[in-house]
Amino acid sequence: MIIFIISLVVFCHATHDERKPWREGKTFLNSTNYNNYLKSYYQKKSQITRRSLGVGASTTRYWDCDQPFCEPGRIPYPHPYRPYRMSDGRIFAHAAASDVILNGHAACEKCYELTYHGNVNIFVVKVDNWCSCDTNEHRVCCEPHFDIAVPGTDWQPASRSNVCTQTDTSILYDKGRQACSHWPWEDGLGCCGGVSTDEQLNQACRLFVSTGWNNPQVTYAEVSCPY
Repeated sequence: MIIFIISLVVFCHATHDERKPWREGKTFLNSTNYNNYLKSYYQKKSQITRRSLGVGASTTRYWDCDQPFCEPGRIPYPHPYRPYRMSDGRIFAHAAASDVILNGHAACEKCYELTYHGNVNIFVVKVDNWCSCDTNEHRVCCEPHFDIAVPGTDWQPASRSNVCTQTDTSILYDKGRQACSHWPWEDGLGCCGGVSTDEQLNQACRLFVSTGWNNPQVTYAEVSCPY
């Protein structure tokens, strides 16, 4: 009886003392390694906080008119996937993600907030496509990377899947290439007027060009999809 009462007291004390988690899963802690446990706990918590604030990624832009990797059968690439500004000031767009972000199909239809130079022209991109490390000539997709879908900006030397001339006759090739594929080093701010016979795509191009996002390095963090 005495042994039972002592055991009950110890049990009640352990269950009510939240300050000292003597048991972590199947690992029993004692007073000698409790400080190590706390140090490890707060290091992990700090890492989680840093990840939630965003890590670095590179960016490019494309518009190849091919079907999205995450949505096979949708060809040509849907015009409603063009960038546009949301009511909260951020720009919503679609993007291809590199292997390290896409992780097979894990990131398909997920959204990421891309931030460059503070809170100016923040993008929220929904991942619907794949930028493969193995097939990208300049190897940018071997790192954390987002290829933003922007009409008229597909740069042919880095695009292995461009089928616009076969699938989307609205895309203009008056220059022998997409109208803003050499922005900003050769094509000026007015290049977006010749992107497409669909004025909505021209407007989307103008929106993107107005931000000055010339393949910047960004911080990114997963966010809930607004659409």
